[in-house]
Amino acid sequence: MGTIRQAAVLVCTTCGAATAPAGTLPPGLVLARNTAASLGHAADVRVEGVRCLANCNRGPSAAIRCEGAWTYVFGHLDESRDGAALVAGARLLAAAADGLKS
Repeated sequence: MGTIRQAAVLVCTTCGAATAPAGTLPPGLVLARNTAASLGHAADVRVEGVRCLANCNRGPSAAIRCEGAWTYVFGHLDESRDGAALVAGARLLAAAADGLKS
Protein backbone atom coordinates (compact mmCIF):
# COMPACT_ATOMS: atom_id res chain seq x y z
CA MET A 1 0.00 0.00 0.00
CA GLY A 2 1.21 3.49 -0.84
CA THR A 3 1.73 6.48 1.38
CA ILE A 4 -1.49 7.96 2.70
CA ARG A 5 -1.92 11.53 1.45
CA GLN A 6 -4.75 13.98 1.98
CA ALA A 7 -7.37 13.77 -0.73
CA ALA A 8 -9.84 16.41 -1.80
CA VAL A 9 -13.43 16.14 -2.95
CA LEU A 10 -14.28 19.06 -5.22
CA VAL A 11 -18.03 19.55 -5.58
CA CYS A 12 -19.59 21.86 -8.16
CA THR A 13 -21.89 24.07 -6.10
CA THR A 14 -23.55 25.64 -9.14
CA CYS A 15 -24.76 22.35 -10.67
CA GLY A 16 -28.50 22.56 -11.14
CA ALA A 17 -28.71 26.23 -10.15
CA ALA A 18 -30.42 27.22 -13.40
CA THR A 19 -33.19 24.65 -13.02
CA ALA A 20 -33.63 24.65 -9.24
CA PRO A 21 -37.07 25.91 -8.17
CA ALA A 22 -37.08 29.40 -6.71
CA GLY A 23 -36.25 29.40 -3.03
CA THR A 24 -34.44 26.04 -3.09
CA LEU A 25 -30.75 25.29 -2.97
CA PRO A 26 -29.05 24.06 -6.14
CA PRO A 27 -28.49 20.28 -6.08
CA GLY A 28 -24.72 20.86 -6.33
CA LEU A 29 -24.70 22.94 -3.16
CA VAL A 30 -26.79 20.31 -1.38
CA LEU A 31 -24.29 17.65 -2.52
CA ALA A 32 -21.37 19.73 -1.23
CA ARG A 33 -23.01 20.16 2.17
CA ASN A 34 -23.96 16.49 2.45
CA THR A 35 -20.45 15.42 1.42
CA ALA A 36 -18.92 17.63 4.11
CA ALA A 37 -21.43 16.34 6.67
CA SER A 38 -20.56 12.72 5.85
CA LEU A 39 -16.92 13.50 6.60
CA GLY A 40 -17.72 14.54 10.16
CA HIS A 41 -14.65 15.74 12.04
CA ALA A 42 -12.14 13.60 10.10
CA ALA A 43 -9.23 15.53 8.61
CA ASP A 44 -8.00 12.97 6.08
CA VAL A 45 -10.25 14.33 3.30
CA ARG A 46 -10.93 17.95 2.41
CA VAL A 47 -14.31 18.87 0.89
CA GLU A 48 -14.26 22.01 -1.23
CA GLY A 49 -17.04 23.69 -3.18
CA VAL A 50 -16.06 24.97 -6.64
CA ARG A 51 -18.07 27.08 -9.09
CA CYS A 52 -17.79 24.72 -12.08
CA LEU A 53 -16.27 21.42 -13.15
CA ALA A 54 -17.35 21.84 -16.81
CA ASN A 55 -19.48 18.71 -16.54
CA CYS A 56 -22.81 20.57 -16.72
CA ASN A 57 -24.71 18.01 -18.80
CA ARG A 58 -23.91 15.39 -16.17
CA GLY A 59 -24.53 17.32 -12.96
CA PRO A 60 -24.52 17.25 -10.07
CA SER A 61 -20.79 16.68 -10.46
CA ALA A 62 -17.79 16.21 -8.23
CA ALA A 63 -14.15 15.27 -8.56
CA ILE A 64 -11.74 13.51 -6.25
CA ARG A 65 -8.07 14.32 -6.40
CA CYS A 66 -4.86 13.78 -4.54
CA GLU A 67 -1.36 15.12 -5.16
CA GLY A 68 0.64 12.76 -7.35
CA ALA A 69 -2.43 10.79 -8.44
CA TRP A 70 -5.08 10.88 -11.10
CA THR A 71 -8.13 13.11 -10.76
CA TYR A 72 -11.52 11.48 -11.22
CA VAL A 73 -14.66 13.40 -12.24
CA PHE A 74 -18.11 11.97 -11.51
CA GLY A 75 -21.48 13.07 -12.80
CA HIS A 76 -25.16 12.28 -12.42
CA LEU A 77 -24.65 12.19 -8.65
CA ASP A 78 -27.53 12.09 -6.21
CA GLU A 79 -27.17 15.02 -3.83
CA SER A 80 -28.88 13.22 -0.97
CA ARG A 81 -27.03 9.89 -1.24
CA ASP A 82 -23.60 10.17 -2.85
CA GLY A 83 -21.63 12.34 -0.40
CA ALA A 84 -20.44 9.40 1.68
CA ALA A 85 -19.38 7.50 -1.48
CA LEU A 86 -17.29 10.47 -2.61
CA VAL A 87 -15.52 10.57 0.75
CA ALA A 88 -14.91 6.80 0.64
CA GLY A 89 -13.53 7.10 -2.90
CA ALA A 90 -11.24 9.95 -1.87
CA ARG A 91 -9.86 7.82 0.95
CA LEU A 92 -9.16 4.96 -1.47
CA LEU A 93 -7.41 7.34 -3.85
CA ALA A 94 -5.26 8.76 -1.04
CA ALA A 95 -4.14 5.25 -0.07
CA ALA A 96 -3.34 4.16 -3.65
CA ALA A 97 0.33 4.20 -4.56
CA ASP A 98 -0.25 5.50 -8.08
CA GLY A 99 -3.81 6.79 -7.99
CA LEU A 100 -5.08 3.82 -9.95
CA LYS A 101 -5.55 1.02 -7.46
CA SER A 102 -5.22 0.33 -3.76
